[in-house]
Amino acid sequence: MGAIVKWAIGGAVVGVIYWMFNYKDVDFLVALFLGAGVGIMIRKWLFRVFWQ
Repeated sequence: MGAIVKWAIGGAVVGVIYWMFNYKDVDFLVALFLGAGVGIMIRKWLFRVFWQ
């Protein structure tokens, strides 16, 4: 479970960085949760594809 949390935090950081450059178009919490969700999805996909 720890690895998924790390990827979620990393994705949230990327979402916040994206929000910093597009703050007029994107809500902060949307960018935060979208980044975390994408980070988790990428981690699960990488695990499924490469570490079976």
